[in-house]
Amino acid sequence: MSAFLALLAAAAATPAAPAAGPASPPAAESPTAGALPAEVRAVIDAAVASGDREAVATVVRFAIAAHPAAAAEIAAVQQHFLAEMAARDAERAAAARSRIASAGLLREWDGQIELGASRATGSTDSFGLYGALSARRTGIDWVHQLNARAELQDSDGKRTAERISASWQARRLLDRRLYLFGLGQYERDPFIGFDSRITAGLGAGYSLLDRPGLHVEVEGGPAWRRTDARARDDFSSLAARASLAFSWKPTPRLEFKQDGAFSLDRDNGSGRALSALDVSVLGPLRVRLSYELRFERDILRDVRSLDTTSRATFVYGF
Repeated sequence: MSAFLALLAAAAATPAAPAAGPASPPAAESPTAGALPAEVRAVIDAAVASGDREAVATVVRFAIAAHPAAAAEIAAVQQHFLAEMAARDAERAAAARSRIASAGLLREWDGQIELGASRATGSTDSFGLYGALSARRTGIDWVHQLNARAELQDSDGKRTAERISASWQARRLLDRRLYLFGLGQYERDPFIGFDSRITAGLGAGYSLLDRPGLHVEVEGGPAWRRTDARARDDFSSLAARASLAFSWKPTPRLEFKQDGAFSLDRDNGSGRALSALDVSVLGPLRVRLSYELRFERDILRDVRSLDTTSRATFVYGF
């Protein structure tokens, strides 16, 4: 704001100057410019020194409006700044590619750990634990995503909930938005009728929106599932699988996420949707309020369930 006030003050205090000659180089290469007051040039140089492209564009726009005779000189300063920033971005991108290419398999991962617990006493004595791990490694052409979660609960000395899942997805990037993927997933939930379910899938994904603070991604494809059921013989099936991932970060401390995935074949279907609100509390530590919906259908076992869970958990990013 002070930069803009200085610019306006300089524009009001400076009389009109004659038209400038050919485009001059930036201040570092040319000591003076007849059409552009020193005060205005100082404001532009301060914006350039900040390295903020939006700030430079805004200051340049106001400077040209106030001193149209110096438009060529101001544009030269901006072009020099943009060229330097492009060269710096190219150097950083090359350094990042070199670092990733030489990194070992266990390096260049980032992710989060989520933990929560519940305890009830009195007429019912229950204790529950919830934990989840998510890790991601972004390479030059490949992205690897690992997810694992477990939810256990005992009530009056008996196990009443046991949900365990783990998945790995490998993506082959085709461009900035489009990718192909392979998926492997394990699930266990004996309280809705299966000791284990293994899923292997292929497909494609696309980022519908991918800009700072907002990301929307969809993917789909066929999947093969093998289920170790409790009430019937083990069985395999081909299914269609689709998923949606949405994230919105309106402020640096607040983020909303919506993730959902479902699989469907002729006799069976399952799905999960998770809505979560993350609030940063201290460094990489966040508090998460979430609402989860789980759907399961098996016509042959006469299973139709729709369960929901609300949680408050701590999330640590790494």
